[in-house]
Amino acid sequence: MSELNLEQIKEYLLNNRIIINNECWLLTTKNTNNYQYYKEIGIHKLSNLIFNKVELTQMTLHKCDNPPCWNPEHLLGGNQSDNRVDSISKGRSKRLFGRALDETKITHCP
Repeated sequence: MSELNLEQIKEYLLNNRIIINNECWLLTTKNTNNYQYYKEIGIHKLSNLIFNKVELTQMTLHKCDNPPCWNPEHLLGGNQSDNRVDSISKGRSKRLFGRALDETKITHCP
């Protein structure tokens, strides 16, 4: 991937943002699957890199749980495990883990 001009990206982001509800920042451009992209990189990841100095190799977690949001105050870096724990703690996980899995019972057998 060619070198990113972070100052140009930052200027573009700040000039094309709208602020909604609880201070979430969105771009005025169209979303793709709830996320917005610049050269195949999520805008939320670029925001985390530009404003919070979190490397692109890390995952970007949303404190606000609003995927298109790129407000740096709503973002933090982490790994897959951090992302999973965040998902489970906020009730967004469809899988059962730990005690919930231990307490499941099979109610039918062939």
